[in-house]
This record gives sequence, C-alpha cells and structure tokens, in this order.
Amino acid sequence: MLTRRCAQRGFRLRPSDLTTQIFAYALAIAMAKTGVAVHAICVMSNHVHLIVTDVEGRLPEFMRELNRPTAKALNASQDQWENLWAAEPYNEVALPTEDELLDKVAYVAANPVEAGLVESPSAWPGFIQWMPAEGTVAKPDVYFGRKAPDFATWRITAPSGMRWSDDEWRTRLKSRVQSRVDKARQKVTRDGGKFLGRKAVLAQSFAKRAASYEEKRGIIPRFAARTRATYLQMVRTIRAFQRGYRKALDAWRGGVRDVVFPHGTYWMVVHHHAHVRPPLAA
Repeated sequence: MLTRRCAQRGFRLRPSDLTTQIFAYALAIAMAKTGVAVHAICVMSNHVHLIVTDVEGRLPEFMRELNRPTAKALNASQDQWENLWAAEPYNEVALPTEDELLDKVAYVAANPVEAGLVESPSAWPGFIQWMPAEGTVAKPDVYFGRKAPDFATWRITAPSGMRWSDDEWRTRLKSRVQSRVDKARQKVTRDGGKFLGRKAVLAQSFAKRAASYEEKRGIIPRFAARTRATYLQMVRTIRAFQRGYRKALDAWRGGVRDVVFPHGTYWMVVHHHAHVRPPLAA
C-alpha cells in the first residue's frame, strides 16, 4: 500500500475533470513503463492511496513516473510553482497475505466515506478505482509534451497468486467495502453530523488545507499483519533481507563484483548493476 501526501495537507488534488485526467494519464504511463500492477487507487483532495504489486522490482521508478508529471501538470493548471508533494517520501506498507490485501483495498475504496465526505465510494467525484477495470484517457492539454502518447490505458487488476478466484475476490471485496461504508454511515448518524457531499467537495478551493487533527511523529509501519503468525513471519523476512544485504554489501566493498544481493535490492542494481536474486530465491 502506497500513500503520498500533499505539502502542508493542501487540497491540491481536489477533484475535477482535469485532475482525474492528469492522474489517470500519468498512472497509465507509469504502469506501462515499469510493469507495476495496480489493484486500487483513490485520489483524495490532499493525498493519494494505491495498492500495487511491484512485479519487476521498479517501485521507486513507478512512483517517480507518477508523482513528477502529476505535480508538474497540476502546478501548470493551477498556476502554482512551489512543491505539490510533502517533503517526506511516500509511505510504503507491505501486505503479505490476501487478508491484508483485502483489508487495505477496502480501506482505499471506503476512504472518502470514512472521511465524512460522501455517502458511498461511487459518489466520490475524484479518481477512484478498486474493482478490476480499465480505461483509456487522452493526453491532458497541460504539461505533457508532443512526444507523449495521445492516449494511454490504465488497468486495475485483482492481485495474482491468491487462494481465491477473481470472482471470489470481487465478492469478498464488495462485502468488505460495504461493511466499512455501513459503519462510517452509522458513525455520522450517531455523531449527529452529515456528509459534506459531492457538490461541496467540488466547490472547495485547491488553496485550502485540511484542518482536522492529525497525529504526528508516530510509528510508521513497514507492513500490515492481521495475525501474530503473519507479523512474526514478516519480522523474520525483513531481518533476513537486512542480514543478506549487509553481507552482500560488505563483499561488494571488498571488491567482489559478482556477489548476489537479496531480492528487493534497488539502489545497487539500478546504479551499480549489481546481481540480485530472483523472487523465488529470496
């Protein structure tokens, strides 16, 4: 699960037809360049959530290809010049099993409802996709140059390698999303409030900032785990990677250029063409 926030929690991603076009086009280009599979995306007014599978080990490149053009294009369309994205890097949380995947895709889908903005995911006026689908989008009139393709196609797919079929995934996901939506609606009713509504969301200025309380300097998780067994397995996996990486790096520094780094290594592969183990040998 990936999360990228706007600087100072500004509403720079406020829904509009152009914002959706920019994000959909940039997403399609980033997917085509890097092979990253996308399972869900929700572009909120001041942040974006994605659930992805990094098939080829090119996630940093994918995020660069997505974040840079969206920032440039939105700055151009909004007549802005400063940073759109927050200074801290994007947040990445590993989802080790189908259970965590299902939970987080449902979270992404229900995000606009749980934030008290609209009554259902389908009512969100921004770019939101969480069921298998695809769409072709025309190149926006802002920022993207003549060499960029006139059209690009994005695809949302079910995660591969699950114990569930694609149909079972859809059924379980719909149920999980509806459960979260129902709870969010009940909370709004219980608190005596109401949803902001689609029209009010669209009427907001991109210069506005979120005013709700947000806890700072907390623990930033590296993975999600719904069971203790999954938690312990992920701890072992991360520690094994760290040991393998340190050992390989020590060998590299000692002049051993054919040393093999563990799967998941990025910098050494991209910048120094180091060898890396394939996924099944990790």
